[in-house]
Amino acid sequence: MMTRDDTPLLSGTHVFDGSRDENKYLDVKEKSLTVSEDSDPANHLNSRHTKSIWRDTSARQKAVLIYITVVNFTSFLCTSAASPFFARVAITKGSNIVFSTIVLQINMITLAIASFIFGKYQFKIGCKTLVVFGQIAFAITQISFGSIGYIDDKWTVVIVGTSLRALSGIFQAAFYVAGLTIVCQEFPDFISIVYGLFEAAYGAGAFVGPYLGGLLYDWSGNTLVPMAVAGGVALMSSTLGFVTLKSPSNDTNQLETDNSYLSRILSEPRAILIIGAAGTVAGSFFVCDATITIYLKEKGFSATGVGQLLFVVGVGYTVVAAIVGYVTSQRKWLRRLVFVFGLVGSFSFPLLFTPLQTDFWVYAAAFGYAVSISSAFIPAFDELISVISKDESPKDASMTGALSGLWSTVIALGDFIIPLIGSALETTLQLYISFSASVLIGYGATLVTAALICLYWFCAPFASTRYLRN
Repeated sequence: MMTRDDTPLLSGTHVFDGSRDENKYLDVKEKSLTVSEDSDPANHLNSRHTKSIWRDTSARQKAVLIYITVVNFTSFLCTSAASPFFARVAITKGSNIVFSTIVLQINMITLAIASFIFGKYQFKIGCKTLVVFGQIAFAITQISFGSIGYIDDKWTVVIVGTSLRALSGIFQAAFYVAGLTIVCQEFPDFISIVYGLFEAAYGAGAFVGPYLGGLLYDWSGNTLVPMAVAGGVALMSSTLGFVTLKSPSNDTNQLETDNSYLSRILSEPRAILIIGAAGTVAGSFFVCDATITIYLKEKGFSATGVGQLLFVVGVGYTVVAAIVGYVTSQRKWLRRLVFVFGLVGSFSFPLLFTPLQTDFWVYAAAFGYAVSISSAFIPAFDELISVISKDESPKDASMTGALSGLWSTVIALGDFIIPLIGSALETTLQLYISFSASVLIGYGATLVTAALICLYWFCAPFASTRYLRN
C-alpha cells in the first residue's frame, strides 16, 4: 500500500492504492481520527486561526516566493530602463518616434504569443528550466540591447533593436508563465497575496527602471552602461533559481488534460469577463504612460514634474497592490467587491484630468487611478482560478499552467492594443475623454465576447436537437 502526497500545503490529502476493503478500513480510521481530533479543545482553538503565508509554509516555499518576486522585479527593471533614452538615440540616428515606439513595444506581441505556447507545453520542457534559463537568456538580450548606441545606420538600429526586444519578450514569457504556475502550485491558498507581491514587484521595477536608466545614461553618455547594469542584476539573480526551485516530475495525465482546461476557460462567460477586464485594466496603465506626458506638458509641468507624477502612480500601485493582495485573500465577497470598485475607478478617475483644475487634483487623480488599477487587477487572477476550479484550491498543475499562459497572453495583448486605441482617440478628443473611452471600449468588447458565449450555449442544445430530428 503506497501513499502519494505531491500537492503543496495539502499534506493531509492522500491517495491510496490498494483493495476496496483496505480503502474502506482507511476511510473509517481517518474519520475516527477526525472525530477524536475535533473533540480536542486545543485543535478547535487552532482551527480558528486564519492561515498565514509565513507561518503555514516551509522555508523552501518562502525562498521560492522571494526568488520569483525578484525575477518579476528585475524583468520590468530591464524592460523599462531603456525608456528614457532610446527614443532620443533613435532620433539622433535619423529614425523617428513611431519606429522607436514599435521597437520598445514589440516585445508585448512576442510575449503574448509565446505565453500561450509556454502555458500549453511548459510541463514538457520543465518549469524550473523555463524560469532559470529564460531569465538568463532575457538578461543577455537586455545587455545586448545596449549596443544600439554604437550603430550609426538608422535601419540597422531599428532591425537590431526590434529583434532583441522581440527575443526578450519570448524569454520573458518563459519565466513569467512558468513562475506564475510554480507559485500557484506552491501557494494554492494564498493566490491573492502572492499575486499582490508579484504586481508590487512589477510596479517597483517599472518606476525604478526609468530612473536608473536615465541616471546611468546621463552619467556615462552611452546606452551600454544602463542596460549592462540592469541586465547584470537579472543575470546574477538567476543563479538563485538553481538552489530554490526543484524539478517536479511530469505527469502525462496532466499533459493530456491541458486542452480540456483551455476549452473550459474559453467557454466560460465569467472567466472571459474577468480576464478581459484584467487585460483592459492592464492596457490602460500603458495608455497613461503614453498620453499623460502631453497633457502635463500643456498644463505647464516641467520634465521633473512629469517624473514626479509618474513616480506617484508607480509608488501608489506598488504599495496598494501588496495591501490589496493581503486584504482580498481574507474573504471571497471582499475580493469581488474590491474588483468591482477597481473596474469602476479605472475609467472614473481619468475623468478628473480635465483641462481646468489645480495641480493638487492632478496628483489626486493619478493616485486614485493607481489605486483603482491595482484594486481591479490583483483580485482578478484569484477570482479567475476560483471560477475555473469551482472554488477549490488549484491542485491540477495543468490547469494552472493553462491559466497562467492564457492570462499572460491577454495581459500582453491588452498592453499593446488598448494604448493604440487611447493614442488614436487622443488625437481628436480631450485626454480625459479618450482615456476613459479606451477603457470602456475594452470593457465593451469583453461584454460582447461573454454574451456571444452565453448565446452559443443557449442555442447549442436547440441546434443539436433539430439536427438529430432531421
